Amino acid sequence: MPTDTLPASAAPQPEGRPLPRAAAAPLRCDAGQFYAQSDSGRVYTLSSSGSTINATATLAFDFAQGNGDSSSSFNGLAIGAGGQVAYAYGRRSSKLYRWDAATGSVTAWGLTLPRLPGNVEFPISSLIAGGMNPSITNSPYYFGGWRKVGSQYRFELFSVVGTGSVTYLGWVQGPTSNSDRGNGDLAFNSDGDLFLLWSDGAGSMQIVSVSSGTLNAAGGGQIGGAPTSRIVSVPSGQYSGVAFGVDGAAYLGKTVENWQGRFEAVVTTVDPNTGAVLGAATTLQGGDFGTASLGGTGRLADLASCADPSSLELRKSIQGRASAQDQFTLLIQQDNTSVASVTTQGTQTTASAGPVVAQRGKQYQLSEAMASGSANPLSAYSTSFSCVDTANNNAAVTVSGSGASYSLTVPTARRTHIVCTFVNSAGMVTWAKTDATNGQPLGATTWRLNGPQNTVIPVTDNVGQAGYSGVDQDPLPGRFRVPVGLGDYSLVEVSAPAGYVVDTTPRPFTVTAANRTVDLGTISNKRVPGTVTWSKVGPTSGLLAGSRWRLTPTNPSGAAIDISDNTGQAGYTGRDTDPVAGQFAVTGLSWGDYSLVEVAAPVGYVVNGTPKSITISADQTTVGVGVIVNQPSPGVKLPLTGGEGALRYWIAGMLLFVVAVGAAVLHRSHRHPHRR
Repeated sequence: MPTDTLPASAAPQPEGRPLPRAAAAPLRCDAGQFYAQSDSGRVYTLSSSGSTINATATLAFDFAQGNGDSSSSFNGLAIGAGGQVAYAYGRRSSKLYRWDAATGSVTAWGLTLPRLPGNVEFPISSLIAGGMNPSITNSPYYFGGWRKVGSQYRFELFSVVGTGSVTYLGWVQGPTSNSDRGNGDLAFNSDGDLFLLWSDGAGSMQIVSVSSGTLNAAGGGQIGGAPTSRIVSVPSGQYSGVAFGVDGAAYLGKTVENWQGRFEAVVTTVDPNTGAVLGAATTLQGGDFGTASLGGTGRLADLASCADPSSLELRKSIQGRASAQDQFTLLIQQDNTSVASVTTQGTQTTASAGPVVAQRGKQYQLSEAMASGSANPLSAYSTSFSCVDTANNNAAVTVSGSGASYSLTVPTARRTHIVCTFVNSAGMVTWAKTDATNGQPLGATTWRLNGPQNTVIPVTDNVGQAGYSGVDQDPLPGRFRVPVGLGDYSLVEVSAPAGYVVDTTPRPFTVTAANRTVDLGTISNKRVPGTVTWSKVGPTSGLLAGSRWRLTPTNPSGAAIDISDNTGQAGYTGRDTDPVAGQFAVTGLSWGDYSLVEVAAPVGYVVNGTPKSITISADQTTVGVGVIVNQPSPGVKLPLTGGEGALRYWIAGMLLFVVAVGAAVLHRSHRHPHRR
C-alpha cells in the first residue's frame, strides 16, 4: 500500500446513498483466488495455481462507480465473510467505502480518525492497510498504518462496524528499523488472529501477529507485546499488499515504476515465515495495470483475500517457578529455521510464540529451553506437552519427540489452527513454625534449603511486610510455602526469634514429578529458659550471706519457689546457682510474671519485705533485679557468721573488752599502792 505524500484530508463527507446496481456475485474465497486494488478504486480478480500466479487481472467491481472519487488514492482493501462485502477508504476523499454483493452497490461516508493518546493526530494520508475476519458475518473493518516513534515502528489500529463511526483500538509494536519507508498491509485468519505486514522497501519484511484474544481486549493502549516473529529477507521492493492463500503461502504486491514512467504491478509468492520465494514474480496485466510491455496508469495499492490459511501457535503455562530468576524461551522452527520465539519475563506465567501462518504439509519444530540467567536447569521442572486443533473441535494433533523438543506436520486436507502448550511445574515445600510451649505461630525465623547441584536457597519468613523479596509465598507469620525444582533437598533452620532455641535438625525431602508438593509439617522452637539474678548487701554495699527468699509466679500463677543462699557449702541442693555468698542466680524459669520477696535476712539485719516484680519474656530472658539492701537490727548483736556486719560487731566487742580490762587494772592499782 503506497505511502506517497498526499494533500491534507478533505472535510468528512456526509454518508452517501448507494448507487443503484444489479446484484453481483460474491467474491471468491476458495483456493487460488485473491484480489488486487488499484489506487483508482478498481478491484481485480487474480488467481494462482500452486506457486504460479496468473498474470491476467479481471475487473471485479469499482469502489468509485462513477462517483467522481477515482482520484481519491484508494487503499485498505478488505473482503468479508463469503466474499459478500468489501471495504476500502479514499485517502484524498476522506471517505470510507463499502461494497455489497447483494445489491452490487457501494456506500460511501465521511472518514474522521480519532486522535491518538496524547492528542496526537494520525493523518488519513498515513493509512495503508485494511482487513476483516473472513469467518464472521458483519465483521468489523480494521484499518490503520505504521507510525514511527524514534526508531520503533507502531501500527495504529482503527475499526468501524457497518457504516458507523471509527474507533481507535490501540497500537501494535512493530520492528525497530532505521528505514523511514515502512509500508505494509494487514490480514486475518478465521480465528480472528491479526497479521500485520511490515516492509522496509529494501528487501526486509516481518509478519507481526496479534492473537484474537489479545485483539479483542484492546482498549486504546498497546495491543500485545513485542513481535515474536523475525525479520526476513525478500526480493527488493516496497511491498504494499499481502494476501494469504489457503495453503499458507503469502502473495506480496508492489508497484515498480518502469523506464517509460508507467507503473508495473508485481506480485510474488513467498513463505510468510522465512521469506523464501515460492514462485516467480508476476507482472499483472489488464485494466489499470496495463500490459506487460507498457505497464499501466494505476498503482497497485493493495491485495486481499477471504481465504483461510492454517496457523500454528506455541504457548507456555508456568505452574510455579523454582526460582524467581527462572525464565523460559519458546521456539517455533520451520525446516530448522527460526520463525517465532518468545521469552517469559518477570512473574509472567503465560506467553505465546506466534500465531504464525502455517503452510499445509510443512513440518515445524517446537521446543523450549531455560533462558539465560535462570537459576535452575529445565530438569528442575516437570514438563508436559500437548497440541490440539482448535479449528476442528480441539482434535488431538499427532506429534513426535519428547522432553523439550517436538515436531509436527500441518495437515494438507483441511484448514487447522494448531495450539501447542508446554506446561512447566515446579515443586513446592511447605512447613509451619510454632512456639513449642503454646503452639502459636512463630514468625521471623530464617532457613537454608540445600538442593541439587549444591544449590543453596536462603529462606526468610514472609510476614506480609512491604517490599518482601524472598521466596516464601505465604504471607502469614510462621507459615512457609516455597517453590522448588525437582530433586533432593534438606531444610535447616538458621536463626530463631529472640528468646528461642534454634532447631538445627536437618529435614531431608524429595520432590518428584509424581510428588511435587511436600509438607514438612510443624517445626517447633523451644523457649530459652528464664534466669533471675540479684545481690544482698548491707548499708555499705558489702555482700551479706545467709538470706532466704521466695519467688512466686503471678501470671500465669504457680507454686512458689523457695530460695536459700548458696555460699559454696558442701551438699547444697537449692535453686541458687551462684556459689558466692550474697549473690543469687535462679535459672530454668518459665516465661511470665513473678514476685520476689525476702523471707529471712542475714543475722543481725532486718528483713527487706518490699516485693520485686519480675517479667521473663522473649524480649528479656535474663532479668537482673539488682542490689537489695538490708538495714542492721537495733542494738548490738554479733552475728555468728557472715561478712561486714559480723566483723564490725567483733571489732566493737574487742574494743569494749580492752577498755574493761584496762579499767580493772587501774582500779586495782589504786586500792593496793606499791610499798617499798
